[in-house]
Amino acid sequence: FPDRTIECVPIELSPQKRKLVDEYRNSLPDDLGSHTKERVELERLRVPPMAEIAHDTLADGAKVLAFFNYTDPLLEFAQATNCPVIHGETSDEDRQKIRVPVVSLVSPPYTPITLIQEIGRTHRHGGVSPANIKIIFVNGTMESERILPKVAARKHNIETLTTKDLNG
Repeated sequence: FPDRTIECVPIELSPQKRKLVDEYRNSLPDDLGSHTKERVELERLRVPPMAEIAHDTLADGAKVLAFFNYTDPLLEFAQATNCPVIHGETSDEDRQKIRVPVVSLVSPPYTPITLIQEIGRTHRHGGVSPANIKIIFVNGTMESERILPKVAARKHNIETLTTKDLNG
């Protein structure tokens, strides 16, 4: 396996978007379903900063692989970066043409198994370059307050994450 680095990257929202997130968060009851709704909205807000990171990475000559939990943000990212996408309906032939990642941008998933699989798609046996994984968190939100510290603390032993760690 090539070397692997895992980085937790908190991103800042504009004051206007921050206010929308706060208003949305305050309108939700404190239960697991509400956290899921908040994560959907945070993933949408994460698209522009992830696209910016992708543009910078591509400009540096590296390839980008981005993981999303929901199709709409994935398609928004693809449009913003003019990159091809793989989702449930992508043919095997197209999947093979698209797969050449070096830097992975990850919207945090709900389960450690999914996160480990996403990391494994970049960090593969026989890889010729280091695997760089950036897990993108929206700063000042439930995910950055509850999930980012747990992921950051275990980034060198990511296999020890639990479902409870990723569900705030």
